[in-house]
Amino acid sequence: MRLDRHFFKKNSCFCIHFIQQSVNVEKLPPLSIEQEILLDSLLKEPFTYLARGNSCYAFISQDRKRVLKFHRIPSHKRIAAWLFHPSSYFLEKKEKRIQRLTNNIESYTTCFKDLQRETGCLWLQTHPHPNLKKKAVLIDKAKNRYELDLGATTFIVQETAQLVLPTLQKLINNQELERAKCVITHILQLLSTTFSKGYIQTDPIIQTNFGLLPDRAIFIDMGSILKNSSSQNLADYLKSSTDSLYHCLLERHPSLIEHYHAEMNRFL
Repeated sequence: MRLDRHFFKKNSCFCIHFIQQSVNVEKLPPLSIEQEILLDSLLKEPFTYLARGNSCYAFISQDRKRVLKFHRIPSHKRIAAWLFHPSSYFLEKKEKRIQRLTNNIESYTTCFKDLQRETGCLWLQTHPHPNLKKKAVLIDKAKNRYELDLGATTFIVQETAQLVLPTLQKLINNQELERAKCVITHILQLLSTTFSKGYIQTDPIIQTNFGLLPDRAIFIDMGSILKNSSSQNLADYLKSSTDSLYHCLLERHPSLIEHYHAEMNRFL
């Protein structure tokens, strides 16, 4: 058991059963021809393990242009739920995990509807879809290969984005200051646009929750984007959401502070 636990942790605690649901759902309409073509193009090659977040496992395509994310299903809803003894630990965590999954699904649905460009979301499936006769090939961290029935799970396909701070540092090192300024502009543009649409990023961690595409910035984490129900104005929102970016610029790249302030004033 200790050896099994060791390899489980080495594999980033991934198990194929953790992303498959064992619930009876009403059959949904079949995909349209356009949807079939789009999904086939998104899933035409294997996806290799990339990372594990609080709510999802992420796999990246071979061409590194797309990321396939799967929700971590609460234990009692998994296909192999009968393998798990209903210990007090699982019972205590049950309601919390259900609520977290429900909240995330609601956020993902909203983002796919209203913020597709701002999140780079290409496809979203929020419920198991028995009529979906599609499979995805996954390769986990330990190089195990799986053929996953997508009809038994929920998943997201997003465009692959570069992390902000390493990209910014690389541009500075290469003396590409104009492109570095564009990074700052894209982040402020993203925050301003989503705010104008009535949404806010509730967990604005520049290091992990923001990403960069060639032409814009996007939110990598869709689960923390919510309807704006506060009285916070745009100025306060931009300032608080870019606080970590500002201090990073202040400490490492002070030459970009002037551009940061100029762009803040422009968006206001």
